[in-house]
Amino acid sequence: MDQEKPVEGGALVYRHRLSTRIWHWVNAVAIFVMLMSGLTISNAHPHLYWGVYGANFDHAWLNLPTFPGWVTIPSGYDLAFAREWHLAFAWVLAFGLLAFLIASLWNRHVQRDLTLSRAEVAPSHLWADIKDHARLKFPTGAAALRYKCAAKDQLYRRRVRPDSAADPDRAQPVTGVQRDRLLSRSVRRPLDRTLDTFPLRGRDRGIHRRPSGARRTCGSVQRNPLDGHRALPDSGGNLMITRRALVGGGLALGLAGCDRVGNNAAFQSLLKQGEHGNYALQRLLQGGGALAREYAPNQRSPIFRSNGTSHPGGDDYARHMAAQFADWTLVIDGFVARPQALPLAALRALPHKSQITRHDCVEGWSAIAKWTGTPLKLLLDGAGISPRANYVVFHCADAMGDGSMYYESIDRADAAHPQTILAWALNDKFLPVQNGAPLRLRVERQLGYKHAKYVQRIEAVESLAHIGGGGGGYWEDVAGYQWYAGI
Repeated sequence: MDQEKPVEGGALVYRHRLSTRIWHWVNAVAIFVMLMSGLTISNAHPHLYWGVYGANFDHAWLNLPTFPGWVTIPSGYDLAFAREWHLAFAWVLAFGLLAFLIASLWNRHVQRDLTLSRAEVAPSHLWADIKDHARLKFPTGAAALRYKCAAKDQLYRRRVRPDSAADPDRAQPVTGVQRDRLLSRSVRRPLDRTLDTFPLRGRDRGIHRRPSGARRTCGSVQRNPLDGHRALPDSGGNLMITRRALVGGGLALGLAGCDRVGNNAAFQSLLKQGEHGNYALQRLLQGGGALAREYAPNQRSPIFRSNGTSHPGGDDYARHMAAQFADWTLVIDGFVARPQALPLAALRALPHKSQITRHDCVEGWSAIAKWTGTPLKLLLDGAGISPRANYVVFHCADAMGDGSMYYESIDRADAAHPQTILAWALNDKFLPVQNGAPLRLRVERQLGYKHAKYVQRIEAVESLAHIGGGGGGYWEDVAGYQWYAGI
């Protein structure tokens, strides 16, 4: 096997192609943003639970710290905006991975470099690799030549010269273009994709792009005879340390600049595309009929906590509460053929169903409860909902801090879902006031703020543009929460 000849200033080392480096840095930025925005999301409820509970007096197996603003995106607590960052850059990462997969299949990178042989995935081989790596026992000499040379300097410090293949006892540290052959592909390859963010380091800091036509192989670099590249002059320092310092400084500047960028209206509109993508993908994969999980009676939370409004103010609601809601009437209007005004007693007399489901709050807590109510589809069909009605809006009796009444909306697919009900009972008792008496929406495939409480009117509409601020719900308009909060 031919050896790399020394050139001026050190051995010639090739970096990844420009397209590969760009893809790796896009991934790095996407993961960075998702991590920092994830810390803001964690701050909403910094507790991790084991199992399906997560509210009231449930014991958290891990209590996380509250992360300071200088490591979060955005720097101030803004859960809705953090979710927008998180969703948008999750799509950036997903599209990058998809593009890489398509390109790798096209140029046979998957078949050539990533496909494992049957022997490599054998349990005995995997177990042997795990034990060797746990003991920091790496192959040397001839055995090292069987390993690809993509493992990076910055992770593994032991090196093997290829010219020691004939005599394992001559194994010694290697520098320059001779990379590690330390990890078997079955254990190492997932790490390679992460480590490829950073370029390789030359013996004397001589870093060049790979020339056209050149191909790197284990043990040597095959060079184009016409290649005129030469190593860079010795900088007298360590390029990797310089690059890490540059990356660290860039991340610090990135955190500082995220708030300024986030205040840009055009960028905010771009971030919202993540929500639109999430909505489209869930509709594509789940359609309108996928069911939320239901639980056994003994899995219910001991208390279903109250969140948001716990007692609507105003004389009108107080009067209804004093009469135990005997005069409460549900109005159904808008794009319907037969507008309805149903007394609560008549509503409870309609066919109804019970379901034990988990309520997931956007803040991070959850609780399991039994809900009983009338299917929303039954009510809308009874009113003769028009094909022009694309959305269903719920107008509620609780006044918010700015004086407006709470409102929320869902699309026709969720309105027709078999688990979407207008609930009037919780755990076999009529709804308590703090949980939305006398009527609340249960739309089981969405987060808690979509489950409107104190419902007094249902309106079928063609567009959400004229509802509140046009976002489709109170928190969507006031705080920027996502209209589609699918789970």
